[in-house]
Amino acid sequence: MASIKKGQKGYSGKLGRTVQYSWKNRECAREWVIPKDPKTPAQLDSRHIFGKTSSLGGALLQAIRIGFRGIAAEQKTTEKNVFVKLNRQHINIVDGEATVDYAQLQVSDGPLEAVDFGEPECADGRTIRVAFSNNANASRFNYVMLVAYLPEQRSCMLSEPVFRSTGMAEITLPEIWIGCTSHIYGFCWDGQDAASPSSYIGTVNNTSD
Repeated sequence: MASIKKGQKGYSGKLGRTVQYSWKNRECAREWVIPKDPKTPAQLDSRHIFGKTSSLGGALLQAIRIGFRGIAAEQKTTEKNVFVKLNRQHINIVDGEATVDYAQLQVSDGPLEAVDFGEPECADGRTIRVAFSNNANASRFNYVMLVAYLPEQRSCMLSEPVFRSTGMAEITLPEIWIGCTSHIYGFCWDGQDAASPSSYIGTVNNTSD
């Protein structure tokens, strides 16, 4: 639809098959053409990958709002956009389905030194404990946090932050997660904007004895 403002010469918008618009204080017109959308296999795969990564970022939003806060502020974008940019390369199309390489995903990044995590332990199907060591050059007053992600339910859990000097972090999962396998990540956070690159700690089969 074209519009004409009072005192304006010509019109702006679409009139028939002609589109008129302003560019560098000039009045311009061009033929309206329906954008091409050939939907090649490569384009469809790219859209599928972007959609899957964006959906995954939404499911992990609780964690990435902390893990990518500093980078998002520097780049003047959102934490979810940072997640998509870093992680779309870890989504592959296999037989028409988007598959995630969870071991390569990043849920945080930044200037702090990464944490050396041990193997995750889960004795009762709900409480996950992970030991870690404090690197010599890292501040022991930074926080360590765990992230648990359950793909089946697209659910994310974030542990309470503990000082890097404590050497042990834990997270208690919802009862509904029992019987499922969750992916565990960990990272360091200064309590404000800075974080460390995240580490993939492994999977935990949440089965109760």
